[in-house]
Amino acid sequence: MASLPTGTPNASTASLTLYPASSPQDESFGFGPEDSYDLVSPSDLDSPDSDPQKEHTPPPALPAWLVVPAMLTPSLSLGALLLPHTLESIPIVLGAIMLLLAIVISAGVQSIWRGAARYVRRETVEERVAEAFVGSGRGVRREKWKKLVSGITKAGMLSTGVGLCVVYLRSAVQLLVPHFSPHINPPHHARPALLPGGPTADPRSLRLPSARPPAPASNPPLDLSLLLPTGRVNPRLPPPLPQQHPAALASLPEEWGLSAVVWDYTLSSLLYFGYVLPALVHLILHHLRAPLAILFPSSAPMDSAHDALLLKKERSLQHKRETKRLLQDLLLFGVLLPGGLTVWGWSLGRFVRLW
Repeated sequence: MASLPTGTPNASTASLTLYPASSPQDESFGFGPEDSYDLVSPSDLDSPDSDPQKEHTPPPALPAWLVVPAMLTPSLSLGALLLPHTLESIPIVLGAIMLLLAIVISAGVQSIWRGAARYVRRETVEERVAEAFVGSGRGVRREKWKKLVSGITKAGMLSTGVGLCVVYLRSAVQLLVPHFSPHINPPHHARPALLPGGPTADPRSLRLPSARPPAPASNPPLDLSLLLPTGRVNPRLPPPLPQQHPAALASLPEEWGLSAVVWDYTLSSLLYFGYVLPALVHLILHHLRAPLAILFPSSAPMDSAHDALLLKKERSLQHKRETKRLLQDLLLFGVLLPGGLTVWGWSLGRFVRLW
């Protein structure tokens, strides 16, 4: 301890503490010589020890002829479900014609919906359906029926959208998984009945493509993996057998099971909301009920002096409206009603397992 010299301010109270001499190089912020870190330099990355062949190779690209049809699928109502199998099983020219036909029918259905919206002056689809099935009158009881029909229609459309998302995701997984890794075996790949692993092997890995799945009572609790079976990674499994179903056919589920029920319900709902429902709405509004007046309400009193002139103008406007609706009527009676009802009946029979 050393005191400050005399004459220094606060000399009586200040003190100076001396420490042993040490160099700044010896102070390493508390790190000892054993605390060392390996820094990777750019030269180390170019060393011959790193083998570029061990790096992950990019997956093979999808066929180029499938790009344009995939871009057209948003404008289709139902054709996108069977698009891969259709383009693989028929000539490309016939497939293009079928795609164009599906697009034309979908455009006609959209035209019917827009015409119904202008006719009943309603914005949403469920309101147009309620106006068609219940009527355009007023009253407490009629409004209750409109709300009921509108709610049922909205619930059906939402459930159809959820089912369509599940079916698309399941099909996409089964189509795209083989392009990424050969060790990922989708559920549709055929496998031998006996595999190494004994009783500890996964029962799903012993399934053959033609085997019927077990009863739901013997399965684990149902979860999302049963809705979307994506396969599992197991390098010990042998490669798929040469004779197996194509990936597009494998997107169709088994005869029984939750995935089959979801697929059949989605198919029947899409046929109903895509073809049958707009046909019924158009038929009820324009052919089974009296046409709505354009110039004046049908219940409003008219002056006898202008009665003949207004009726003549009304008939002229109604005739123009019917002329514009001619193509929609041809689509209705030529395609939607006979074809839509037939295919929808077939899908309902498939849903209840009649065939």
